[in-house]
Amino acid sequence: MIKEYFCKVVKKVKIRNKILLYLERPMGFDFSPGQFVLFVAETKIGTISRAYSIASTPDENHLIFYISLLSKGAMSTVLKDIRADDELKIRGPFGEVTPEKIGQDLDKIILVGAGSGIAPIRPLAWWYKKHTDVNVTVYHQARYEDELVFMEDFLRWKIDFRGFVSRQPPKNETLKYGYITDDISKIIKPYQNKKIKVVAFGPRGFVEKIKTVVDETILITEGW
Repeated sequence: MIKEYFCKVVKKVKIRNKILLYLERPMGFDFSPGQFVLFVAETKIGTISRAYSIASTPDENHLIFYISLLSKGAMSTVLKDIRADDELKIRGPFGEVTPEKIGQDLDKIILVGAGSGIAPIRPLAWWYKKHTDVNVTVYHQARYEDELVFMEDFLRWKIDFRGFVSRQPPKNETLKYGYITDDISKIIKPYQNKKIKVVAFGPRGFVEKIKTVVDETILITEGW
């Protein structure tokens, strides 16, 4: 049975054409890293629903979402106007790209997110670091440096984080100017004869590019 919840908005932070949205976590709402929920809203065109990945870790009290707002998106219009203390209806959780599907008996996992695709990567990286001895690397492809919103979390968790920005050279010298596809094969090479998985979330075009540099036998993708 699909469960529905009403969540109070705690905070909304705008970052260029994206938002970080914090919701109160409903009592009894359990999920696995990598899953998503449906936001549901009543609008002039009727009831609409859109899928958004959960960026929270299972031990956090709030539900966190990192969302790209589309100029003509029906749900994006709702989210542009939403404010603290408003209520938002969600359904779920859904999704199977979880540690159970990815596997835990690994030597290396490379988690790749483009834009808001970093949202499900955050809890997955946390889970593998906390619950396994798997070597974890996180890639985040963004347009601008300030869109690397979870970088400090990954560093605090002592995860190998590699941030790439494409629109202008970053001020932070630990970040790279360019594209993930120029670098990811170098990380995979030492693990060619070991147990490795690459998990990529992002727009379909980005996912297709990842497929050109990563063998499909070790790759799991989720594109939109």
